[in-house]
Amino acid sequence: MQHAAVAWVAPAMRFYLFLALTAYSALTAAEPQICRWLGDKTAAVSFTFDDGPAVHVRDLAPRLEANGMRGTFFIIVGRTPDAPQTGPKAMISWPELRDAAQRGHEIGNHSWTHRDLRKVTDLDHEIVASAERIREQVGVAPLSFAWPFCKSTPEAKALCLRHHLAERGYHPLYEGTYDPAKALAETEAAMAAGSWLVRLSHGIDGAAFSSHLADLVSRPVWVAPYGTVAAYAAARERAKIAWTATEASGGSLAVTLDDQAPATLRQTTLTVAIAAPGTEVPTSEPGTIVRRVGERVLIDLIPDGRAVRLRW
Repeated sequence: MQHAAVAWVAPAMRFYLFLALTAYSALTAAEPQICRWLGDKTAAVSFTFDDGPAVHVRDLAPRLEANGMRGTFFIIVGRTPDAPQTGPKAMISWPELRDAAQRGHEIGNHSWTHRDLRKVTDLDHEIVASAERIREQVGVAPLSFAWPFCKSTPEAKALCLRHHLAERGYHPLYEGTYDPAKALAETEAAMAAGSWLVRLSHGIDGAAFSSHLADLVSRPVWVAPYGTVAAYAAARERAKIAWTATEASGGSLAVTLDDQAPATLRQTTLTVAIAAPGTEVPTSEPGTIVRRVGERVLIDLIPDGRAVRLRW
């Protein structure tokens, strides 16, 4: 399938989610700062699979899970059967999609018919009705929309981003017996830039995929579904930190979003880093994830404005 490049437009505030060429600078300030990626990883990686052949959830999803990872499966709603199919052309069924979602994978929207949406008059059916059908069948509204043929229009984009958190356009294809050396080089480039590496695939050789995943496990990268990473990037850009030192060895930390932020972002976990020389890990409320990495303390929290107290 031939794809053409398209522009990336972020939801609501129109900032860019695509960060492939954005350099990463380590946090060094004494004041708390939000990490570029969850867990202060050096890069983010998302595996996205288009069109909905059954092999994606029957073979590739388990390979991701075996490495503690999850992916995004962009389905064509009008081609999704009610019951599992057999044979080489089998498509993912709704029961299989529900099961994949329950295991932590993202089920994304790839339109109702996979037509070129520049040539379609009924955009509501292709974009909105398909999203609603996914919500009804899977139980979760799709966060992301992948453009058929990576083609769109300003009108289609505006409609899409009223009903989805993020869109996905063109990325170099990740398919077949993908060269391991090339995959490694691309991962290292993303780590050097601190960027988000998005894999666009219609199918990948299982052995090559497993080899690539095994390599990623050993690297400081965050592998997560497309919508999850998009939500983190969006929340990070809109977040404000309130830090109050309550005593010489402690403080109160809270993160908030602006009033117009979508509800989804308010449930998105962010990682905050505090420069803190030494080896001690502060204590906090039960359930708060706090850990030390080198000269910094990392805290995971959602941007709901509730204060988290840290005590050294």
